[in-house]
Amino acid sequence: MRAPLLSVAATLAILPLAAPASAAVLPARLAGVDPHTLSSGLYLSLALDGHYGGVSWPSRARTAAGGTNKGYPPVTLDPRVGDNLRLGDDPAALPASQNSQAEPHVWRSVANPELLVATFQEGRFATGGGALDTGYAISTDGGLTWRRALIPNLTAASGGGYARAPDPAAAVALNGNLALGPGGGCRSTDTGATFLSPVAVASGGAAMLDKEWIAVNDYAGTSHVNRLVVTYTSINGNTYDLYSSYSDNAGATWSTPAKIKPTDNLVNQATQPFFLPDGTLFVGYIANYANGHFRIEGKRSTDGGATYPATPTVVVANVTEWSDLELRSGTFLITAWVARQTGAILLTYAAKDAQGNPRVFVTRSVDLGASWSAPVVASDNPNGDSVVNAAVAATPDGQRVSVVYYDRRAAAIGSSGVVDLYSNTSYDGGATWSAGIRLTEYSTDYHVAPLTSEGYMLGDYQGLVPPFLADQPAVALTMDAREGNVDPYAIRYALSANYDYPGWQVAHFNRSEIADPAKTGALADFDGDGRCNAAEYLHQTNPRVADAGSLFQTAASDTTFRLSYRYRLGLTGVARRWATSPDGVTWTAASGTTMPNDFPTIDDNTGVDTFPLGGSAPVYFREEFAADNTFAGAVGGETLVARSDARLVNVSTRGQVKTGESQLIVGFVTAGGSKTILVRGVGPTLASMNVSNPLPDPQLDLTAPGLATFAT
Repeated sequence: MRAPLLSVAATLAILPLAAPASAAVLPARLAGVDPHTLSSGLYLSLALDGHYGGVSWPSRARTAAGGTNKGYPPVTLDPRVGDNLRLGDDPAALPASQNSQAEPHVWRSVANPELLVATFQEGRFATGGGALDTGYAISTDGGLTWRRALIPNLTAASGGGYARAPDPAAAVALNGNLALGPGGGCRSTDTGATFLSPVAVASGGAAMLDKEWIAVNDYAGTSHVNRLVVTYTSINGNTYDLYSSYSDNAGATWSTPAKIKPTDNLVNQATQPFFLPDGTLFVGYIANYANGHFRIEGKRSTDGGATYPATPTVVVANVTEWSDLELRSGTFLITAWVARQTGAILLTYAAKDAQGNPRVFVTRSVDLGASWSAPVVASDNPNGDSVVNAAVAATPDGQRVSVVYYDRRAAAIGSSGVVDLYSNTSYDGGATWSAGIRLTEYSTDYHVAPLTSEGYMLGDYQGLVPPFLADQPAVALTMDAREGNVDPYAIRYALSANYDYPGWQVAHFNRSEIADPAKTGALADFDGDGRCNAAEYLHQTNPRVADAGSLFQTAASDTTFRLSYRYRLGLTGVARRWATSPDGVTWTAASGTTMPNDFPTIDDNTGVDTFPLGGSAPVYFREEFAADNTFAGAVGGETLVARSDARLVNVSTRGQVKTGESQLIVGFVTAGGSKTILVRGVGPTLASMNVSNPLPDPQLDLTAPGLATFAT
């Protein structure tokens, strides 16, 4: 049997290093406890020691090669959804057989809204108490790029003395200090460049501590500004007590724990603390869990977490839990968010509706938690379709509210063993909800996750932060198995009611980039691939990655020229047309016919345009984009030609540019007699992109067999 819980440094449910547990003998304090009322971190640590029937790690989770061929082929996402961004490679300290992550959380800094801090479990747990850790990732550009590592000096995997790391969370104070990891006692004062040694928040004694969470008072001018509060569950047999501790010195020391929920011999779990704009603290949690039902309660601490009222507010009187048939889904977990300007509290959970269908519900309070609205269904999943692991976030004014959750509706493609991340957004404070949009490019096969008696485990919740500024996206943090094992992914998406170019712009560029029309305007070419941003938007290509090859398939007869291509309907803010030319120099608008759209989604259409041909000479066609319908100063896209064997190609290479015999040379060869050739060099001016000491313009030399260079 494992040693009893001792001084647990900031991680609350972490156990000190000890000898492996003997087979299937639970600690006395967990005897008779329903295992699915534990957080997934604590549950899996015990399952990996052989309790609850043990755990299986599917071989393909260890051996599958990485690559985008995993899962279903990518779908065309709504233009308001950005790229799915893997946060980075798995740390080298993780065993090859246990390199999955879970339990994502993300926090957005108020002082610097482009600063995001994510945390997640790293590698889950090794059999018999192996040394795995908590990971973190930091983005300073709104979630477009991330740097990832293990929290140092926490567990043995990173040089620390603790054996296990459960539910992680993160917070950023107004002064920029980071508090993250299990319990929040892992601290950094330099945006994660270095970390101070972990500090103990609480000791469990005879109890097992679980489901810790963290909040920070980041409201300037309020009492206890920059205060950190950690809430958690203390489990001893069938007794679940809820506690909190606070720190007013950036986590260096912590207060004596205060009891949130008195002992009542019923299951209480899943605390969600949030500071309110007046500096008070609201804590939501579930209570009285039994036989698939529970109540959601809340308490508001007027002294910032030092004391709590004796009587709770009932948020939702009776919830009928939904338990997925295959996934460990955190059925009793709730998440919450506070609108920073109004103080409106939004709380979400997944449960059954009156007809027994799984739904994501949202309830709200506009009076600091004193009263709550009737829960509203936020998800639009089909009847019987499983939805789990919901998270919620709201803009500062409380008007735009978004939920994310795992959804099985794409499983009809061919397998029940997949989930996708979906989102619904409300533009009226949570009263009504938009249709759901898919956030993931690939469906996740969760069978690569650890299998336990409670199901496959991706984790119990998602991470989600809203935009704080108008030109920011929401950022979701989720677990995804497209690379053959479970990894953390960030997804930026615009909380815009409009299906348009500005929403696409917010999802794909950061604030400084959006502020520069020369980079991110519709007619600019951010990635320098010859396709303006409007063309990238229309044809669903990535504006941050230079594309190669043609977007079009063409066919010509003596009298017609036909081209087909993938496109997105609803282009606004710019104008687009086809133009034609007899010589590739002088262009006029082209007249043709377009096959009417008859596809079920505006995000994934195949257009077919047909143009009449006169005479017998070659005819050139190209897409043109303009800022208005006059097409003055139009930007031309890809050029196509009918009645010609000419091919327009792109020649590119990559390598070190040196001098003398080590020059970098790229070129082409023609054969078969006399030809008329147009050659031009197209590319970004590097100096305008803040590249120091750029190379001079390249040189083009023309030669012939047996002759010296005859033109340069």
